Amino acid sequence: IPPHEYRYATVAFRPSAMTTYRGIFTATVERGTNSKTKQLTFELRGEGTMPTVLLEKPNTFNESNQPVLRFKKLQIGKSQVLPVTITNRGIIPATVKIESPDSDMFSFTAPSSATLEPKRSQSFDMRFQPLAIGQFTSQIKFQTMNNPYETSVIQVVGEGYREDVVFEDIPDELEDELRFGDCVVGVEKQLTFTVRNQADMPIRFQWEQTPDFVFSPGMGHIQARTSRPITVTFKANEPKRINNLVLPVSVAKIQYIGAGQGVEWDDSMKNLRWVTAEELAQMEREKKEKEAAMAAAAAKTAKSKPPAKSGAAAPADAKKKDAKETGTRRPSQPEQPTSSPPPSAPSSQETRREGDQILYQVIEISPEPAHTVLDGTAKQLQMKLDANADLSRYHCPVKSIQFKPTMMFASRIFKFPLKNLSLTRLDYQFVIERADGRPHPGPYSISPESGTVSAQSEETITVRFNPMEVEEADRVIVCHMNNLANDMAPLSIPISGTVLRPICHFELSASNYHEKRIEEARPLDPLCKVIEFS
Repeated sequence: IPPHEYRYATVAFRPSAMTTYRGIFTATVERGTNSKTKQLTFELRGEGTMPTVLLEKPNTFNESNQPVLRFKKLQIGKSQVLPVTITNRGIIPATVKIESPDSDMFSFTAPSSATLEPKRSQSFDMRFQPLAIGQFTSQIKFQTMNNPYETSVIQVVGEGYREDVVFEDIPDELEDELRFGDCVVGVEKQLTFTVRNQADMPIRFQWEQTPDFVFSPGMGHIQARTSRPITVTFKANEPKRINNLVLPVSVAKIQYIGAGQGVEWDDSMKNLRWVTAEELAQMEREKKEKEAAMAAAAAKTAKSKPPAKSGAAAPADAKKKDAKETGTRRPSQPEQPTSSPPPSAPSSQETRREGDQILYQVIEISPEPAHTVLDGTAKQLQMKLDANADLSRYHCPVKSIQFKPTMMFASRIFKFPLKNLSLTRLDYQFVIERADGRPHPGPYSISPESGTVSAQSEETITVRFNPMEVEEADRVIVCHMNNLANDMAPLSIPISGTVLRPICHFELSASNYHEKRIEEARPLDPLCKVIEFS
């Protein structure tokens, strides 16, 4: 090595086992005489390892201790996606070779190989979409390269089935659940989905109605291999929370009698006709008799229910709540839906005269086509319903805000809570106005200006007073909230402050010098401003 130059030496490490190796590196200067510089010695250390990949998901195993990716039972045409996650728990990069399933029912979004850096994870999606009835199995194979001892085989299991009647086009891609979310008391909200008949024969359906949810049409016929849209209307007349309410729909295959074959019908189809006063009175009597019979049946059902166990009654304070909670409802037994709906009461009192008679206009449901229910085909499907209904209610303990006298270019902040007392989310928007109602924030700002407070939750609002000039600083903070209850006054907070003009103002760059001196025995006064030179 020439004077004042240097050379690199390369040391290769080739471990033959998974263990720790140690050695001594020595470089000796030929004819060196200085004991401090004639020899360089240091330790060499290395660890033999292999690339290793751990299977994080799935984390369930079969009887043979083999990992299993198990899909739920799916209708033909439906699909489900489950994750497969692998992690490099080693200290060197690892490459895995991936063999995907060879079945048309399963699709795996993974490349043929993947490389993971140490302590890194990667997930892949496995989709199961049955195309036929039955159980299906396949496998995924992970082989860690340069590690002959590490091979993971995942068993993939799925099952497909077919229903004659299925629900489709449910919002949020759910299968049998309608989520209305937050609703306003007294205001209707509608969701629509589709009922499809996959059988080779027409079916009759009839929904069980409730005071809060109305299905339209509530009953009808769906011809073979066709579908019908259903609109569900939710309207609550008081605050309430409905969780996982189960409503059944009775379905059965039918066979038409006479000329009814292939006729479209449901209870939303109406006919208009004119009746005499005697016929109108008879229709009213039939309607009242039917309503009385239904009320008696409901009362009998309620009376037959076993009484609540002792200690199961709701606490007294729970009865004071404005909101009602509705839970799971047990569906009734399947019925044989054969009878037609009763005629409706007159929708108006329009009249006309024919000779000596006065005729009344009546709008009634079209007669149901004659049919018979096929034995052994009646069953019930279930739809789950969730909804929250309330008006906006809030609590804010602050009545007014008054800032201390503040120098120009300085700032002060004030924080206050805004609590949502209702069962639904509270949307808000703040506006800072002058006393005459004109929007003008002046030296104030508020954060957040708008947002949402979840049900029964609280948010902290920050008001900043940052004057840049001596000016009049009286303002009003007004909060706009949708669907505010009638007994709640809109939130309005007067705000004031005094601005002082300094004799001299220094605009200094921000400095963290105070934090640097925290460990010292004599920290600086927090009000002391710092100028740093570098």
